[in-house]
Amino acid sequence: MLTLNLAQWSDLNVVSYERGLDLLREARLDTARRIGLADAREMARKAGVWTVVMGQVTAAGDSVLVTARLFDVASGRQLHQAQQNGSRTADPRPLFDGLTRQLLDVAGAPSTISLGRLTETTTESIEAYRAYLDGTRAMNRWQLDRADSLFALATARDSGFALAYYHRAMVLGWRQVGDSLHLALAARAAALGSKLPPRERELVAGYADLTTALQSEISGDTLTPQVKYPSAQAHYAAAVARDSGDAESWYGLADAYWHHRVDGWGKPRTVENWNTALRAFDRTLALDSTFYLAYAHKIDLYRQAAGQTPLLMLDGDTLRLLEPATAQRGDEAERLKAAQRRAYELAVRDARAWIAAAPSSNAYQSLALLYFTRGHADSAAGVLRQALAHRETHDAHTAFQLVYAESKSDPLAALRSLRQALRAPDVHGLELQGSNNLIEYLFGAGAAAAMTGSLADVDSLASLAARTVEAPGGLGLREDPRTRLWPLGVRLAAGLPARTVGPALAASIASLERLPKGRGDFLRAQAVASLYVSYLATRDPRSLALLRAWRYGQGPLSEIDALAALDARDTATARAAIRQFPSADSVRAASAPVSLPRWIARARVYEAVGDLRGALAAYSVLEPKQISPLGQADPSWPLYARSLMWRGALHERLGEREAAIDSYRRFVTLWAEADPALQPQRDSARVALRRLGVTT
Repeated sequence: MLTLNLAQWSDLNVVSYERGLDLLREARLDTARRIGLADAREMARKAGVWTVVMGQVTAAGDSVLVTARLFDVASGRQLHQAQQNGSRTADPRPLFDGLTRQLLDVAGAPSTISLGRLTETTTESIEAYRAYLDGTRAMNRWQLDRADSLFALATARDSGFALAYYHRAMVLGWRQVGDSLHLALAARAAALGSKLPPRERELVAGYADLTTALQSEISGDTLTPQVKYPSAQAHYAAAVARDSGDAESWYGLADAYWHHRVDGWGKPRTVENWNTALRAFDRTLALDSTFYLAYAHKIDLYRQAAGQTPLLMLDGDTLRLLEPATAQRGDEAERLKAAQRRAYELAVRDARAWIAAAPSSNAYQSLALLYFTRGHADSAAGVLRQALAHRETHDAHTAFQLVYAESKSDPLAALRSLRQALRAPDVHGLELQGSNNLIEYLFGAGAAAAMTGSLADVDSLASLAARTVEAPGGLGLREDPRTRLWPLGVRLAAGLPARTVGPALAASIASLERLPKGRGDFLRAQAVASLYVSYLATRDPRSLALLRAWRYGQGPLSEIDALAALDARDTATARAAIRQFPSADSVRAASAPVSLPRWIARARVYEAVGDLRGALAAYSVLEPKQISPLGQADPSWPLYARSLMWRGALHERLGEREAAIDSYRRFVTLWAEADPALQPQRDSARVALRRLGVTT
């Protein structure tokens, strides 16, 4: 209450209530019943301020006495004392209005100061205000479901409560950017923000502009972001200019530059914005080492410089783009590789700093994702197990990420972990835990069910995803269409007859075709993996046409071109396409991530032209630890298991008995718990083993 009242005085820089909660947590005093002057002064020094207020509330009979004391941080000397008393059962906020006026006396504020009442700044409803304060504390602890409920209660009790709308919008934005309610709440907060203190007014207006820009991009509107991003940046810059020690304002400024891709992803002007964002994120964390969202974005920037944006180089603490010809020169190519290694190391450093400063499931998941990008699934699994070992960082998202990590080394063990995760009590609260990546976590874990042929577990995951993954905003959808498409693609990849899957798959694809351009483009691009699987299974020209169209300007698919040429009996074109295939030996030696359906297609092309050794080499790069999903809902994982059977057949044709036996055995073991509909394939592998003299 004092924070908001004091913040109305434009010549004072006041540490926000939310920042105060962070400082208490950093000092491990967030659950302390009392705080001494020494601890208070230390927190004030960390916040970069010169005075600190301490006080107490004393109840006696029907009265309450509130005392506030102002101390000099450097010397610990008491500068001023203010007191107010009133009825114990009355709204306490007028007491704090009076305390504020008394405390401002020491700053030389004139007695005629025009200072608004706290109820005007916040709400006339004490019940709404209590819910708001409780919601802020829950948000600070990343209890997003509780925070959302409390902010909703606050606005239900007072429909004009700007700060409650603002914070609820932030909570929804952390769960799913682009939700229509998220945009409406941010706009409502801005419309009601005229009575807020200057800092809060700028933050609310900046956030409304930022959410509008993000929503417009999702809908395919290219004009609105050109206006709203700069406007958001201006609001946050004004807040920073007013108080250069305000971490939340610095974060907002950084966020507004990070998302403003002026000339496209990884283009020169966008990279300039990324540099501005990186410096502002650094400033945010220098002010508040627990500001978890700043860690997340900094790590994203470092990941881009670690190879995700190929020509982006971290030069010192500045990002810069290399010209393609320059990047290919020997000395510069080596510098780029060294810079990419350093960017990865900095990302890991910040992820570990995040875990140390503000332990959360998101922090552990971020570090695990970095390990995944380097093919270190075992290290990722270790980090995720650490998160699950602590109550405060344990959540169902992490359990599903761990299943994916385990599937890289032991799919059958991962299947057992998946079944435990599906039965866990907290699985029913998945949608409340706040993540824009929930579908990726669930279908990543689906690799364990898909590789082992457990279609019942595939369906359980798809059903869970349909219940918990929010439908993309602005498209009028009741559910995310990928939750229906993924299990159908898995069935095709597992070898079920196309006639049993085709009609439902065609209907699902048709629903994606009907989505408008802009908003629908992302979902169509995410359907590419299912189209790839469909084409491999059916060689349907329509699947091929959509596959090419929905990749939206990405590079050519030489293996698909080769298959299409073979279907047209054009062997010359197919052989020309083969020359564009990457070397399997080089990919295997580099331990580079590989796309499962693409290498399956390459193996089939080699086999079709009679190059059995080439086909085996293509299959040899396919090991779970190296396979990288094609999008957030890749259904192709059963192809890995079936590739073992196909490898066995190739070895058998080449007279390599031991290698054939090994491949067939691995397939039989992997599909030990496969669905009955898939048993004919397992039986075929057993027949092959008996043919080779092995008793099964």
